[in-house]
Amino acid sequence: MKKSIVTFVTVLVVFMLAVCNASSAVGGNIGVRGGYDFDAEQAVIGFQAELGKFIELARFAPSADYGFGGGLTTFAFNGDIRIYLTPPGASATLYGGVGPTFFVIDTEGSNSRSKFGLTLSGGLKFGAGKGRVYNVEGRFGIDDMPDFRLLFGIY
Repeated sequence: MKKSIVTFVTVLVVFMLAVCNASSAVGGNIGVRGGYDFDAEQAVIGFQAELGKFIELARFAPSADYGFGGGLTTFAFNGDIRIYLTPPGASATLYGGVGPTFFVIDTEGSNSRSKFGLTLSGGLKFGAGKGRVYNVEGRFGIDDMPDFRLLFGIY
């Protein structure tokens, strides 16, 4: 368990440095998030990023999550492409996304396994004042990925 946490933290730091570098190069936001994994019955914390537009309505939105509780620890690295839909005159933005997920499950007793799959997401972004943005997101796993995670974040 300790080895997997050290590995996760190391990979997370490298991942965050790469995202920060890309974020400053293309103009993006980085924030934190937390929520609940209904499949594994776990609390989830992590970080999220939103990088510059690569087509008019789409952005690359990588994230990393750490889940704990229910007798296991999980780590998820997501590489989503988000499509944003802002209704005219709206103060909030709806989005949908899809992307690959690398998922690691570490059970008590040091049994760990990893999976690679696809995750769909949908959410709502809205202003929080002073340049901050909140988001509420639902993540839906396909095949062996977690069935449903509900996350709340701030950029």
